[in-house]
Amino acid sequence: MSKKKIGIIGAGAYGAALNKLLCLNKNNDVLIWDVEKKDISNFSSIEKVLNCDYLVFAIPSMFIFDFLKQYVCFFKESQKVLIGTKGFSSDGKLLSSLFREYFDKDNICYLAGPGFASEIMINPNITRLNISGFDIFVAKEFSKLFCKNICSYSSDILSFEITSALKNVAAFVCGISFGEFESLNFKYSVASKIYCEISSIVEKFGGDFVNCLTNPLLQADLYMTTSQEESRNFKFGELVCVKGDVNSSLEKIDYTVEGLNSIYSLIKMQKNNSNLFDDLVILPSICKLVDHKIKLKEFIFILENLNFNCCEVKNE
Repeated sequence: MSKKKIGIIGAGAYGAALNKLLCLNKNNDVLIWDVEKKDISNFSSIEKVLNCDYLVFAIPSMFIFDFLKQYVCFFKESQKVLIGTKGFSSDGKLLSSLFREYFDKDNICYLAGPGFASEIMINPNITRLNISGFDIFVAKEFSKLFCKNICSYSSDILSFEITSALKNVAAFVCGISFGEFESLNFKYSVASKIYCEISSIVEKFGGDFVNCLTNPLLQADLYMTTSQEESRNFKFGELVCVKGDVNSSLEKIDYTVEGLNSIYSLIKMQKNNSNLFDDLVILPSICKLVDHKIKLKEFIFILENLNFNCCEVKNE
């Protein structure tokens, strides 16, 4: 039986972790590339990587748009694509929508779930992820590239993609709430509210609202991201509380805040979809904070006065 030829684009922490997972399956022939040469045994040229039957993307979302434009001449109609990147494109699109401009819709899948790269490198066999696709049979095909039990599969690509992009926004908000009140009770109350708002966004893009709230791996990913107080997004939220605003905080860091990039994308999306934030509180407010339309104290006041009823009764 011929081996499955898999090309991984991006050899950062997550790309290297996916490389390890896929190399566990001895039926795979895996190549990996990055813009910087890495000391990895199967590191290869971009031309050879893009000639593979399966492509796995693990480069930062802000670079995806330019990469696709630059290398479009290498893509083949038959290629199947797994998006491992978290976030939205630099022009404010869902990544799956952007990839549909370059690849067959049914060949596009998304990888999500609780997957800290450092833990995958230590304990790859107990990693649990999900692959979702527009075509569930292609998602199943991708899942079989991994060893048994690592990947489940589904057809609800939008729930996984949007939740994965907005989980870092949730961590940023939780960092602000904890930085202000130093209360785990309040932090997790805010987290639960923003989970519901993320589900609402998913529904507005045509995803499955119920699956977003109940899928075990989606919940695990959200919980893990908002509970890790050492995460960059969480710590940046705490820093904003210390400095008083986003810009002053950005001057003090030398790392990428993924949640902030997702917020910039949400702001662009809302301009094209005026109903995006209907009935929501936290997500439109954090966008206003980042867009300098409200101050930190106003945002804190909004968090303090959140309504936690399951269904709010509206006046006729």
